[in-house]
Amino acid sequence: MIGAAGYIQAVPEIMRQMKAQDIDAKFLVVSYGSTGTFAGLWAGAMHYKVPFKVIGIPVLTNYPSREDTANFINEISQTYEMSFRASPDDVEIVPGPVDNRYFGVEYNVPDSSTWEYIQLLARTEAIFLDPCYTGKGFHGFVDMVRSGVIPAEEGAIFINTGGTPGLWTKEHLDFAQSVLWTSEDKITVFKAEL
Repeated sequence: MIGAAGYIQAVPEIMRQMKAQDIDAKFLVVSYGSTGTFAGLWAGAMHYKVPFKVIGIPVLTNYPSREDTANFINEISQTYEMSFRASPDDVEIVPGPVDNRYFGVEYNVPDSSTWEYIQLLARTEAIFLDPCYTGKGFHGFVDMVRSGVIPAEEGAIFINTGGTPGLWTKEHLDFAQSVLWTSEDKITVFKAEL
């Protein structure tokens, strides 16, 4: 609950940055795990009456249901004396198509699809995402833009909640080594493109 409060208060900061940078976003996309981040942003969006819709990208195969998330959002609203209620239909969680689930194999388990998107953002923006959480969320974000779920003419924001130290764990370093290097002197060609 306390962590969610931080994300409620992140919403005014997001709005200040959007105004300062002249950004008109209709969607705010975030990785979705235990619901605290998503629920806090969703509650903040409702409380501050912002112009964007919050969308969660699951990072777990067995992610919390929309019903459980709506209940948690309502608990936040009651605890912090906010005046809204969420129904399960208000909660947008996008796991991805059946043949391309954004959560990959499982939470914190290396997979090549997630690594494609980690490489994409590292190559284009010099930002490294972690392979167990934000890399999976970014996979969903890019796929929704490419497929038109998020229309090209409407702005969207992806929230990077951190986690980069996860890149340096043994299982992820070993996986990165197998993905990035085909020999001692040649980096593999990345296939994810914007």
